Amino acid sequence: MAMIRRVPFGWLLIFLLSILLLLAGGRLAPRDEETAYRMTANLIERGQLTLTQQEFTVDPQPYAAFLPQAAPRTQATTWIVPGPNGESYPLYTHAQPILQIPLYLIGRLIGGAPVDLSSVAWTRFFVSLLNPIVIALTGWLIALFGSRWGFSARLSIGLGAMYSLGTMAVVYTHTNFTDPLLTLLFTLAAYSAYRANEDRRGRWLLLTGMSLGLALYARERALIWLPLYVGYVLLTRRARTLRDWAVFLIPMACGAAALALWNTVRFGSPAIIGYASWVADTGFEAPIVVGLFGLLISPGKGVLIYNPIVWLGFIGLFAMLRRRRAEALFSLSFCVVALGFYARYNFWTGGWNWGPRYLLPLLPFLLLAAGDWVHAHPTRLRRSLLIGLCGLTLMLNLPAVLIDQSRYLVGFEGRDPQHYLDRSILRIEDSPLVQQWPVAIDLASWYARPETWNAAQQAITSHLASYTGDGSFESLSTHLMWVDEFFRLNVPDFWFVHLPLLGLSSVFVGLLAVALLGLTIFSAWKVWLMLR
Repeated sequence: MAMIRRVPFGWLLIFLLSILLLLAGGRLAPRDEETAYRMTANLIERGQLTLTQQEFTVDPQPYAAFLPQAAPRTQATTWIVPGPNGESYPLYTHAQPILQIPLYLIGRLIGGAPVDLSSVAWTRFFVSLLNPIVIALTGWLIALFGSRWGFSARLSIGLGAMYSLGTMAVVYTHTNFTDPLLTLLFTLAAYSAYRANEDRRGRWLLLTGMSLGLALYARERALIWLPLYVGYVLLTRRARTLRDWAVFLIPMACGAAALALWNTVRFGSPAIIGYASWVADTGFEAPIVVGLFGLLISPGKGVLIYNPIVWLGFIGLFAMLRRRRAEALFSLSFCVVALGFYARYNFWTGGWNWGPRYLLPLLPFLLLAAGDWVHAHPTRLRRSLLIGLCGLTLMLNLPAVLIDQSRYLVGFEGRDPQHYLDRSILRIEDSPLVQQWPVAIDLASWYARPETWNAAQQAITSHLASYTGDGSFESLSTHLMWVDEFFRLNVPDFWFVHLPLLGLSSVFVGLLAVALLGLTIFSAWKVWLMLR
C-alpha cells in the first residue's frame, strides 16, 4: 500500500490494469497477432528467428447462431516473407515479441512442461494480455501529463480513464496489434521530453530517446514522427550540451541500427522494409482527399466519428497556441504528419480493425488538448461538453468490447461479398458503429438460451478432439487458432467465457476473475477518495 501511495496516481494505474485485464478477450487473431505470438514462442522454445506459415479452415456451422453459415473461411496463420538464405522470416521485428516474453513464461509455468493443446492455450492467453497492460499504462501516463500541465486531479484522472476505457483504444485490449504499444511509446517520449528541463543529468532525455528508438524498431513508420521530437527538443532547448544531444540521439540510432540489422537478416538489405516490399496494395498512391475523408469523417473509419471527444481536442489544440505554444505546435504537427502520411497510404483503412487504428497515437495528445481547453476556462458549458462527449464516445465503442466486430463483417460479407467492405466504410447505415449494438444484442439473445451454450461447447470440444497433428508447436497453435476464430465470431468476447469452453481449469479461471474484480472495486474506491 505504501509503495502504491508513493507512485503518482498509483491507484488509478491499479484500477486501469485490473479492469482492462478483467475485460480482455484472451484470444489471438490470425496474421498480425499470431505472428507476434509465434515469434515469442520461437525465441523461448527454440531460440530461432525464422517462422513458418500454415492454413486453417472454419467450416460452415450447423447451429443457426454461429458463423460462418454459407461458405468455409480459410485463413493463413502468420505473415512471413522469403529470406535470402531460403528460410522464411516474420514480416515484423522482435520489439513486441520480446516484451511478451514474461507473459509467455507465466503461461508456460501454469500450463506445465509438456507442449500440448492445454499448455499452448495457456501461453496464448497470457500473451494476449499485453495490450490491456499497455493501454492501462498509457491512460495512467496521460493523467501524469495532465497533472504536469497543472490540471486538477479530477480532470487528469478523467482524461486518463477516458483514453483507456472510453475511446476506441479500449477495443484494442482485445487485439495484439502493435498500435497501442506505439501510442504508449510516443506518449512516454513526449512526457519525458516535456520534463527534460527538470533534470540536468539527462535521464528524461535518455528516456525520450529510448522510447523513440524502441518505437522505430517496433515499426519503421515511426520514423515520420522522429523529426518532430528532435524539433521540440531543439526549439525548447531541452538539450543544451553535446552530452545532452548524445543521450537523446544515441538510443534512436540504436533502434535504427537494430532495424537495419534485422532487415539485412530477413531481406538481405537494410533498406528493404516489410509491407512496402512484400504485401500488395501497400504503396502510397491513394488520393489524399479520399484518405483524409476516410480517416477523419467516414462512417466506418473516421476518427472524429469513432471518438467524438476528439472534436474538443482539435479545438483545444488551436486554443493552446496562446498558452503552451511549443506543445501545441508539436501536437498539431504530430496530427498533421500522421494524417498526411496515412491519407496517401493505399491501406489507410488498416483492415478489419475497429476504427482508424493508425491514428491511435493521436488520441493522447488530443485528449490532453481537450483537457487544456477545459482547464483554461472551466465553465459549466465546457465541463458539460467534455463529460457529454466522453459519454457518447464510450457508448459508441462499448459494443465492440462485448463482441468482436468481425461477427458483423463476416455476416455482411455473406450477404454482399463484392461490396461489403466499401459499404461498411462509406455508408452510415452499414457502418460498424451503427450495426455493432444490434449485433451485440442479437448475440446476447442467443446466449440467453441454454442450447446456445451447449452448441458452442460441443463445437469446441469436437474440434479439440479431432486433433491429428504431429504434436509440434505450430500444429498445436494452428489447431487452437480455429477455436480463437470461433470465439471471435460467435462468443461474447471475454477470456473468462472463453477459457472454460476450452476445457481449461474453471477453478483457476474463477479465482482469477474474482481477484481481478475485487481489485477493480477496491482500486476504484481508492480513486474515488482521491477525487473527493
